[in-house]
Amino acid sequence: MTKMGEAMGDETAASGHNVLLTPCMNILRNPLWGRAQETFGEDVFHLGRTGSALLWGLQQHVTGCAKHYIANNIELGRMYINATMDQRAMREIYARHFEMVVRDGGVGCMMASYNLVNGKKSTQNSKLLTTILRNDFGFRGFSLTDWWAMPSTNNGQGDSNTVTDSARVAYEAIMAGMDVEVPWAVNYYTLPGLLESGEVPWSQVDGSVLRVLEQKLRFNSAYMNSPWSLKGTTETGYDAAKGNVTGTEISHTDVAREVAEKGMVLLKNDPVAGAPVLPIPATVTKVAVIGAQIDYLVESDRPREKVFKFAEDAALGDRGSSRVNPDPALTIGPLKGLQMAAAAQAAATSTTVVDVVAGSTAAEVGDANFVVVVVGLTAADEGEEYTGAADRDNLGIPMQWNAQDPAEIRDAWFAATLANKRNRPKTLDQNQLVKDVLALGKPTVVVIEAGGAIDEDWLDTAPAVVMAWYPGQRGGEALGQLLFGQKNFAGRLPITWPMKLEDFPVFSRGDQVPNPMEYNVGYRWFDEHGYVPRFAFGHGLSYTTFVIEQLRAPCATVAADGLVQVEVDVRNTGTVAGDEVIFAFTSYPESQVLRSKKELKGYARVALNAGEAKRVSIPLRIHDMRYWDENHVDAEGKPKKSWIVESGPVDIQVGRASDELTLKTTVVVQGGEFQ
Repeated sequence: MTKMGEAMGDETAASGHNVLLTPCMNILRNPLWGRAQETFGEDVFHLGRTGSALLWGLQQHVTGCAKHYIANNIELGRMYINATMDQRAMREIYARHFEMVVRDGGVGCMMASYNLVNGKKSTQNSKLLTTILRNDFGFRGFSLTDWWAMPSTNNGQGDSNTVTDSARVAYEAIMAGMDVEVPWAVNYYTLPGLLESGEVPWSQVDGSVLRVLEQKLRFNSAYMNSPWSLKGTTETGYDAAKGNVTGTEISHTDVAREVAEKGMVLLKNDPVAGAPVLPIPATVTKVAVIGAQIDYLVESDRPREKVFKFAEDAALGDRGSSRVNPDPALTIGPLKGLQMAAAAQAAATSTTVVDVVAGSTAAEVGDANFVVVVVGLTAADEGEEYTGAADRDNLGIPMQWNAQDPAEIRDAWFAATLANKRNRPKTLDQNQLVKDVLALGKPTVVVIEAGGAIDEDWLDTAPAVVMAWYPGQRGGEALGQLLFGQKNFAGRLPITWPMKLEDFPVFSRGDQVPNPMEYNVGYRWFDEHGYVPRFAFGHGLSYTTFVIEQLRAPCATVAADGLVQVEVDVRNTGTVAGDEVIFAFTSYPESQVLRSKKELKGYARVALNAGEAKRVSIPLRIHDMRYWDENHVDAEGKPKKSWIVESGPVDIQVGRASDELTLKTTVVVQGGEFQ
């Protein structure tokens, strides 16, 4: 993530810009959220650590801007949603990861979200922007609104009297601690009048100006008058072509490939005829890459009408504020990626190149003796609200417009109005495509390209399934190397993949207010209610096997401000090299308050050759185990809200997923208040 962040920052600076609106790090409390693809997952600790890691790279060049603060996890009606929560849920779940990117990541900018929190707009919420963000978290950067997030007659949120309404909104926002309104001064144009009248003190505006200037000076962007040159990304100890070489400059396309490779998750790899389906066996002579060709519409883009070929095109995801426009000459989709991997295999083994062909129907598999079926969603199925996509209605892969419909059908609709085109019958069923291919009885892997979990019955029958997400510019290259076994799968699910949608909290829309935000989210919610996931948080298979041994904690007792350096031995017991990911969860058996059954507090990735063992260290900070106490009293017995680290035993469990925690130890914490 740090390497990726550095590449993103380098390109941002080279384009003459000085702020990049990332990381997006809202809690994925329900997989229907249209922007699921933009965030890192469902766990608050993981979000905070991953967001911080990205910022360590990004902010070598430009200012990052963490978003969307806070509780922005529904797209439909996002301007009006009232996210309601108690103070513990707010502090520990929906705001805690933003505190981590302030204290651990040093983020320079914070974006306030569209929604209301407990009845007050985030952009005018002094408790969120000043009391918590600045006073409690210690944030020294500047805050800005999401685009048109403040109420205004321009976005349908304001009153009929524009000037009066804008002045009121501007007053509330600047006094709450909102520094910058974007994309322009829809309400802040009234600030000069409010300053002259004395309603807003000059010191309030001076504070906002100074916070912006401090970040401009911090990142040298105060002197940016023209685009900077692209510097390239330097990585110590890593080179994509040569192995571990210190001080090697690597291209951003190499970073894109590595991110895709390490993020893809092997969900299933069942044996067929006595052997796992993947990697593609050396006996295979022809691979068919099968994927639908789909027409779709994106209201925010030009042109609005698009065609996506799942077998050939690179899946880039939403066309909203996270849209990317890569160089076509440097972009590799599934077909080309598998062809490249097949050629590399032939060169390495002095054998004939495996033939890799594309098709869009089961009939086009032909005489291929291995099949890769690529299915998923498009930017019309999920994305940001203003694109026309927004949230999903269910976890299925919906019917689509078939780009290969007969000309007489297509022409009639294409010649009609855009509104009529929207009503064109959807005749393409990707799920039937998967079933038709599986019915051929040939070794098959299904590759899913989507922002989050899906639920289709073929998940039970497909022998091999890969979650590729939206793998980006070099996703096809990474996929080819993984499927041919030139690289090993090591991605792990940052989400809980359900058996059914109803296992998640209710996903209420903007017209259903208030919208309650739960304390337990993701695997914590599943633990609380006893639901069994299809694939657990942290799930992910490999071409090799690992054993986790000998869990150690260096001390029996630890102070509230201490650190437990947990150590485990990990052994590769298989026949090929691979990476294992170890998770450390904590629980509190004698807690006097409501706690989740387990909480992620650390993780580590380790690379091991076949037969190799290494000792892995995972630092656990005790202050990450604190809870927010609404009922605490000071020495005089007066109410005092604060963070508390409980005294007593803390169980530490480690394993390869939230449902595979195989080792356990206990330390005793000497608790107290913790700021």
